[in-house]
Amino acid sequence: MSTRGSAFGSWSGGLIHDWTHSSNPLIAFALVSVVPGTIPFLVVPALRR
Repeated sequence: MSTRGSAFGSWSGGLIHDWTHSSNPLIAFALVSVVPGTIPFLVVPALRR
């Protein structure tokens, strides 16, 4: 699954950069994307070990 996430991140990052012609929205997108990525570690106790 991690390869799909990496591919989506690269693709969406390029798309955002093409739309906005700036890297600032990419940084915001990366920060927002961290939240859903950490939810499984907060919800599933077995992942914390």
